[in-house]
Amino acid sequence: MQTQSHLSKRGVVYQWQRKSRRFSTETIDIKLSLETTDRNRPLILARKVSAESNHIMEQITENRITPNSAGRC
Repeated sequence: MQTQSHLSKRGVVYQWQRKSRRFSTETIDIKLSLETTDRNRPLILARKVSAESNHIMEQITENRITPNSAGRC
């Protein structure tokens, strides 16, 4: 099974996390609990969230939305 770079485990629950730099002094960190302990389900969810996050991260780096509002997208 392939590894998912944005997927990690906190305790027994899987979470998705992505970090990016907007400027040399500012790091954008978005975390999302996938609310599951099963191994197969978070792999599928992480792929979907990663694909959708590309658009959101682009908007953040171009200052079209704030990192705080990105969590509500």
